[in-house]
Amino acid sequence: MVGYPDGTVRPNADITRAETALLVYTLIMNEDKATYIEYASQFSDVSPGRWYAKAVAYLTAAKIIKGFPDGTFGGGKAITRAEFAAVLSRFWPASPDGDMPFKDVGSHWARNDILNAYNNKWVNGYTDSTFKPDSNVTRAEAIAMLNRVIARDISKYEGYPMKFSDVPSGKWYYMDIVAASNDLR
Repeated sequence: MVGYPDGTVRPNADITRAETALLVYTLIMNEDKATYIEYASQFSDVSPGRWYAKAVAYLTAAKIIKGFPDGTFGGGKAITRAEFAAVLSRFWPASPDGDMPFKDVGSHWARNDILNAYNNKWVNGYTDSTFKPDSNVTRAEAIAMLNRVIARDISKYEGYPMKFSDVPSGKWYYMDIVAASNDLR
């Protein structure tokens, strides 16, 4: 995780679709990335020079991310918890079996993706047994989920420095951010 030039990471701010694409793309460590990045984006709002264009081109070609019906990607828009779960579920093997633990998911379009993410222990719900699929994902939540997806053992980063001025110790996401910012794949 790389923060902002002012030394912050803004853990409670929404994470955008563009930031999500770049984070997921950064975790991919294989040679076929070079093949996909040669393609231009199929989205009218992602020009080749955008800082996230290669990530979007690769993830679109790999069928991991999708755009909107109007042909845009919406890189500056916040990504919802359901959309984030869908991205994770498209990238890693699916296991959407079992009972839905979240009372607010019902027949949501991302039901199977959310159940898959839950079954793989990538996502948690809230204490009231909800998932809040249409709420935006915060940067801290995204970091925690990605740490779980790649099985990053955050306990190994005890004693590593916090690189951001806006992450107080004692917050639930403190160690997730320490680990993600000290292990830049």
